[in-house]
Amino acid sequence: MSKPLQVKHLHTDVLIIGGGTAGCYATLTISRNSGLNILVAEKANIKRSGCLAAGVNAINAYIVKGRRPQDYVDYATKDAAGIVRNDLLLTAAEEFNEVTADMEKLGLVILKDENGDYVARGNRNIKINGENFKPLLADAVYKSENVDVLNYVNITDLLTENGRVYGAVGFSIMEETAYVIHAKAVLIATGGAAGLYKPNNPGFSRHKMWYPPFNTGAGYAMGIRSGAEMTTFEMRFIALRCKDTIAPTGTIAQGVQAKQVNSKGEVYEHIYGLTTSQRVYGTVKENQLGHGPCYLKTSGITSEQDQDLLKAYLNMAPSQTLKWIESGKMPSEQNVEIQGTEPYIVGGHTASGFWVDTRRETTIHGLYAAGDVAGGGGPPPPAELIDASGGIDAIDKSRIKFWLDDTSREIVWRKDYYTGRDWETTCFPPSLLGNGRMNPTQDFADAFPYRNGVPYVPGNPSDPDDPYAGRDPRLDEYLIRNGSLFKDNVINTVDGDVDGIDRKPSSSTTTGYYMKKLMNPSVNHTTGSVVTTRHFHTLLRMTEVYLIFAEAANEAWGPDGQGTVGYSARDVIARIRSTGGITPDQYLPTVATQADMRRLIRNERRLELAFENQRFWDVRRWKDEQAMMRAATGTRDGGKTAFEVESRVFMDYMIYGPIPYDEQMKGLEQNRGW
Repeated sequence: MSKPLQVKHLHTDVLIIGGGTAGCYATLTISRNSGLNILVAEKANIKRSGCLAAGVNAINAYIVKGRRPQDYVDYATKDAAGIVRNDLLLTAAEEFNEVTADMEKLGLVILKDENGDYVARGNRNIKINGENFKPLLADAVYKSENVDVLNYVNITDLLTENGRVYGAVGFSIMEETAYVIHAKAVLIATGGAAGLYKPNNPGFSRHKMWYPPFNTGAGYAMGIRSGAEMTTFEMRFIALRCKDTIAPTGTIAQGVQAKQVNSKGEVYEHIYGLTTSQRVYGTVKENQLGHGPCYLKTSGITSEQDQDLLKAYLNMAPSQTLKWIESGKMPSEQNVEIQGTEPYIVGGHTASGFWVDTRRETTIHGLYAAGDVAGGGGPPPPAELIDASGGIDAIDKSRIKFWLDDTSREIVWRKDYYTGRDWETTCFPPSLLGNGRMNPTQDFADAFPYRNGVPYVPGNPSDPDDPYAGRDPRLDEYLIRNGSLFKDNVINTVDGDVDGIDRKPSSSTTTGYYMKKLMNPSVNHTTGSVVTTRHFHTLLRMTEVYLIFAEAANEAWGPDGQGTVGYSARDVIARIRSTGGITPDQYLPTVATQADMRRLIRNERRLELAFENQRFWDVRRWKDEQAMMRAATGTRDGGKTAFEVESRVFMDYMIYGPIPYDEQMKGLEQNRGW
């Protein structure tokens, strides 16, 4: 007969969930700098839990002599293709050496040269004997004041109310006991997610992986269930490792400067690049091309280097040392075969996890994240970005042509440059030797208000002979319409030879408009005078950040609520419209209700973010069925009247797109209606 479940209620100032390296060091830091009571809950035992349980032979995050924290930020930014938070990287890098010195005081053996300096390996790491890394941390935690440790207690859920954490619940894995823990603050340090993907060799055990298989991603699940903002889960980390042993390759690549070579002995790493992802990609590609297996070229290294490698792996991955010994050949006598691991989702490598600020607080007040559960990707909240950029006064008219200036403060995140004229070839009017394939609708043109901000009413313009008179200046910045001057050419869409509606098959406009936004007017297609230019694709710009804030602020506080940031949705929209050319704005002061402000914000998103791959997703996010069903319209008389160009069919189930067949094969159920 089983015992009834016992429920224990505990109270503490700070609850730390997870007793790995991050959790233990956070405990030490808080204990040393405060008189707070701390409770550490670990599902195993803090002496041998987490990613460093088996030891490690180097500290990879160290600022060696001649380097500075910003150098590490630059390296990590390049290695992650820019998908990082520089503010988080810098605040971490500034503390690297202090943490290392602290670990040495706790007893960690760090290798030193004859001058007493740490032995560096490359630009950012130092050699250690780290098999006792976790026991040292655990001992220090046990000796700390005001600290209690709950080993073998698995925390499953956070306790939150009104956007604030007040504790967590869990259960003992050794006894029939549940825990309800109340805390003033919670730090979650549960590690990343291993074991989501099968090892790439079917003969491997699931437990033979680089990350502990016990890092299940439970912390991520807690955050998602509690409503915390999470980030960058689309990223995956695949490590380049020694085949069969899953031992890290950096010890060899950096320690003895071994190059990546294919089965022909050809060095291939310079072909694909030297970032973490490029090293893996190059190895996979060489195997696909039939040039595998791939190796780290260790044959020919010195006997001293042989011994260094044997010792190094004994501290971290003894199976690699045993493999060499059992084979009867030292590394100098055989190259080391390499391959990629199964994918992982981990904050330290993929920036996946809780969105945190520079204090490592999540979007739930009082909830903090550390280690692999903390995400380093994604931009700060809109208000923080707005403040960092100079507030709402930083919005200026230069944003209207942001695509022409890669130094514009408008650009938050963009792709790499490319040089060409493809976009202009596709979209220029045929009279400028373009294919005219992007045709804005009359409905879109009608969305631009008058210069005084009053909405345009189709069929009742202020000037019946010129519907474009007195309109929002952004209309002419974004559209080529009948009578527009572009590249010193007057574009005639009413009765023009090639620019008029349907005059030239597959090239002339079907709506009476051509797109102007995002096209560089310096491009020239004329034979003998061809001009190309540099282009870049912007993924996030400041105007979108402002609009995100305005939309959220209106939903949270109404048109004029300011929360704690000092400005409202109305303030932001007023600035955007005025710098766009709407002045004086006679309409905005009349917008009184949340619903009316919502409509105005949505229209501003439509105008400001036009042709930037936003509208399709916006109308589905808003579930705006009217917008999705609205027919595409055009004009044959310069905007005076509209005609239907293309009908649109929309059913409510189309808000959610079809799930691809290969995803269905993984067990996902097809969305209703598809």
